[in-house]
Amino acid sequence: MTSWVAFIFSGAYLLGLLATGITEARLLSSISVVGIGMLCLGGLASTLVPRRWRMGPTKYQWRIAGVFGLVAASYCVAMSPQPGAIDVSRVVDDQELWVNG
Repeated sequence: MTSWVAFIFSGAYLLGLLATGITEARLLSSISVVGIGMLCLGGLASTLVPRRWRMGPTKYQWRIAGVFGLVAASYCVAMSPQPGAIDVSRVVDDQELWVNG
């Protein structure tokens, strides 16, 4: 594995994490919509980039990078905190309230 491949894999993972700032929409309650976009972007890169950059990563490595982006985005969405059933935000009405502590 060349240094370019490690750079592309880590870049795809970081882009997957950062892309969840766009939306946290989910499919099947755990797969991120942005992650599906990252997977499609990896598939598109696997067909276009190796034709132009012959000494670069192969088409399979681009596809793996797309999977890394999907996993990163889905992981970030799945691990984001959600309020529980007895959380104070569910108990209080729509009035402004400061909670300290």
